[in-house]
Amino acid sequence: ANHPERTIVTRSVEGPFHATTYAELRARALRLAQRLDKAGIRHGDRVATLAWNTWRHIEAWYGIMGIGAIYHTVNPRLFSDQITWIVNHAEDRLILADLTFVPLLEQLAAKLPTLERYVLLCDRAHMPQTSLKNAVPYDEKPPAVASGIRLGTPIVSTRGMREPEMNEIVSLIHRVLERPQDARVQREVRKQAKALCGRFPIFYAYDAALV
Repeated sequence: ANHPERTIVTRSVEGPFHATTYAELRARALRLAQRLDKAGIRHGDRVATLAWNTWRHIEAWYGIMGIGAIYHTVNPRLFSDQITWIVNHAEDRLILADLTFVPLLEQLAAKLPTLERYVLLCDRAHMPQTSLKNAVPYDEKPPAVASGIRLGTPIVSTRGMREPEMNEIVSLIHRVLERPQDARVQREVRKQAKALCGRFPIFYAYDAALV
């Protein structure tokens, strides 16, 4: 509530870094809570997660508990028989899992009778072919389809960038979104973005130069 525009940066399982804000996290957690309610998850039901530390996992933390369900973190570093026992003992009804763990869950699925649905923490474009029953993607739309892109973040403003640079950034983003599969455009935009950041180095770059 006090810092809605504070930036949260994590690396996605798909590879790229992802930036969001606490305001966006709240909105997405609320949408997850609504989806869980629609799926029949009720107060006191156990919902498991088998995932790394990404923005989607943070959203799950708030969304699950927001409807009074019990948030059950399953440690991915445990042995498979331990994971099986823990999920069955908790009687988890639904699990949210990163793509990393799809092969493991496919191996264990027959031993996990209480799980009614598998929500894979990805968008539909990265949804794998899987034998998991009732498996659905966490995000229906890819990251490029968004409600908007905030540029007034510390990574921009603390560099000293102003309106002309903001317009330049918007232009670069627009080029990539227009031709997302064009490797040449991506290389050109990456080069221009690097040059732009070089003109406005972030403060810790100065510290590194003094070492």
